[in-house]
Amino acid sequence: MTRLLIVDDDPQVAFALRRVATKHGYDVRVATDARQAFAVFEPFQPDVVLSDVQMPGTHGDEMLDDMRLLRPDLKGVLISGQALPPSSDYAFLSKPFTEDTLVRALGDEPATVIYL
Repeated sequence: MTRLLIVDDDPQVAFALRRVATKHGYDVRVATDARQAFAVFEPFQPDVVLSDVQMPGTHGDEMLDDMRLLRPDLKGVLISGQALPPSSDYAFLSKPFTEDTLVRALGDEPATVIYL
């Protein structure tokens, strides 16, 4: 079972993402900020981290960069309501997105694919 860590400071968004990912067979943990995400990261050892770009204290891409220092094979997917993705090598989903698009981004697609 693929382990997924969702990091989003909006509890409603995090709940909706968790529901969809669980429905598709992911083992999911949720954090509401980078501090909580790192507290979950080490013991959970996620295969994929799905993170909002704009969060209090840090940006999702910066958090993913730090996580990749600990685990270079980590797949990262960023989500945002902004039209343009941050410059990074992570997959990007622009809100709103469909369930199918989310599942494809979390799956076996290369991390450099950008969905708009």
